[in-house]
Amino acid sequence: MYAVVARFELRPESAEEFDALARWRIAEAAAEEPGLVAYAIHRVDGEPLARVFYEIYRDRDAFAEHRATPQTAAFLARHAPYVQGPPRMELLEPLHTAGRLGGDPPARAVPPRPDHDRQGSMTTFAPHHIALSVGDLDRSKAFYGYFGFRPVAEWSRSDKSLTISHLRQDDGFVLELFHYADDGARPRPAFTVGNNLPEIGVKHVGFTVPDLAATRAEIIEAGIGEVTEIARGRTLVDYFFVIDPDGMYVEVVHDARDLDPERPLLLTDAPR
Repeated sequence: MYAVVARFELRPESAEEFDALARWRIAEAAAEEPGLVAYAIHRVDGEPLARVFYEIYRDRDAFAEHRATPQTAAFLARHAPYVQGPPRMELLEPLHTAGRLGGDPPARAVPPRPDHDRQGSMTTFAPHHIALSVGDLDRSKAFYGYFGFRPVAEWSRSDKSLTISHLRQDDGFVLELFHYADDGARPRPAFTVGNNLPEIGVKHVGFTVPDLAATRAEIIEAGIGEVTEIARGRTLVDYFFVIDPDGMYVEVVHDARDLDPERPLLLTDAPR
């Protein structure tokens, strides 16, 4: 394998434009260049105008192909107004590696900061509740009671056509259940795994546990609902689903990732 390290010094007030251009180039290269194993750009602590590119290629030919693409030439031309002089580059060859970088990896980590990563509000926001519409209020209360939710408040119309029930966990998180009396006459949606993920909208509630396999076994023994197999998600979180009384998928996860908002993890599938 071959690696390239390039350091750019940016012009004042140009960092945002350069970062957007770099993200475009990284995403394009990841999608179109099979010889590219990893491609990332990092900020430098204490140096707000410094950027470092790390590029790893399958071999020297893949590196040469990358340098010869029109897209690389376009990037080099387009980034010129944002940088102070040419980048300092070093080609490291050969790169002896072991483990995940020793073959074609199933995914690549690219940690550019996202466009929306800005200074947030001075207000502290904390999760409070999620709302579900259910067909049988008592049945849903029993199901979600298994996950530690206990009734704490309820409102009903005088004609009982609508009931809103609040169930709360010990940490204060609230599950809001809506039940309409004519629900029995409404067509029931057919949910796919995760609750129809391609469709726009809220998808599912998820709970984290320390031991995924043990929790799955306990849920199966309790018989509260159908359970899927444990799997590893595309964002590297282990999970399974349990289906609630209305057919909605509830996720149970174990998240062992060591994440850092200063260096967010961006994953993609391997190019075909």
